[in-house]
Amino acid sequence: MIELVYASGFVTLLAIIVLFFITSNYKGYAAGFAVFINALLTSVFAFPALSGQVADFSVFAGNFLGDISIHVDALSAWFILIINFTSVTGVFYGIGYLKAYRNPSPKLTLHWTLFILFHLSMVLVCMLKNGFAFLLAWELMSLTSMLLVIFDHHNPQTLKAGINYLVQMHISVVFLTIGFIWVYSTSGSFGFDAIRSFFQSNNNIWLFLIFFAGFGLKAGFIPLHTWLPHAHPAAPSHVSGVMSGVIVKMGIYGIFRIITFLNADYIILGEIILSLSVLTGIYGILNASVHRDFKKMLAGNARVSLLRRTRLIKIEFENSSPDFAMTACNAYVDAAEASAYDENRIASDAAVIWLEAQAVSQRKELDLADSVLLKFRQDNKIDILDSRKKTVENALL
Repeated sequence: MIELVYASGFVTLLAIIVLFFITSNYKGYAAGFAVFINALLTSVFAFPALSGQVADFSVFAGNFLGDISIHVDALSAWFILIINFTSVTGVFYGIGYLKAYRNPSPKLTLHWTLFILFHLSMVLVCMLKNGFAFLLAWELMSLTSMLLVIFDHHNPQTLKAGINYLVQMHISVVFLTIGFIWVYSTSGSFGFDAIRSFFQSNNNIWLFLIFFAGFGLKAGFIPLHTWLPHAHPAAPSHVSGVMSGVIVKMGIYGIFRIITFLNADYIILGEIILSLSVLTGIYGILNASVHRDFKKMLAGNARVSLLRRTRLIKIEFENSSPDFAMTACNAYVDAAEASAYDENRIASDAAVIWLEAQAVSQRKELDLADSVLLKFRQDNKIDILDSRKKTVENALL
């Protein structure tokens, strides 16, 4: 099993290095291959664990971290398989999705590097059994996902959404850090087994609520959900899909993991979780019910016109939400720019080809004219007559 962990790390490192040396057309395929291989390697732990064959071993992570415990049980396995399936489908969708954008090669390299690390960090969150290493993986997951969200960083709204997401994810890290430090102060260990021991000898409510706040921010429970409506729409579609399908579930995984360590206070903690879950569900339903279909919002509300005697295009969009109207107008502008760029590039390429053909044709005509002139001079002995003329002129002088 430990060989598979090292193999996954090697695949990740190799893929990141390769991304720096291949052309933009193949970067997505390299990232997709790396995510697919890592998904296969980590699924080897997951499938046996679903049937009760728990994987439990340690990996040496340097002198500072020492031996890091890795534990894959049925709970971890279920989430690992969800992560792998969603990430693989997301990365292959992203290959086609990003082809529509004219992104420079370094930006694509960074994007796909972050996606590979994002996938691996989520898998590590489900496998690690050491609180300190868990926080490192959790932080890597938050940072990579935030940088993936702000792919369109020149848009102020996207940048604002990314910063809001980053701030709230670090509030989550603060709660989780407090929880692990509290356990460490009483047991002297960052291992997850120390959490179980803490619950067996202490009140369960307060430590659980601290962990619940940290994981609840990631899961989007009310009132810890305010990052969700901004971060998901701002991210590229393939990133948004993975975030919606998986990253929110990381918070659920954390809550489930802590629940497995509880030793008392089941009823009151269950009531708290159920109450917040019901409120979150009701809010989500109400929020979805007041929004009209997106395509219907676009239909009939947009007007595009060409200003007379100019080359300017006027775009108007009517909507009760100024922010939505601005976003829709910007979408039309981006589409128009992309279309104009393609048309201008095609016209420019055609013009260059025509000019090159004209230059070749004129060069051939000049060469032909030179050869005809030379033949005429030779046939009429013009060069000899010119030479005799100069000789006579010199003699007379």
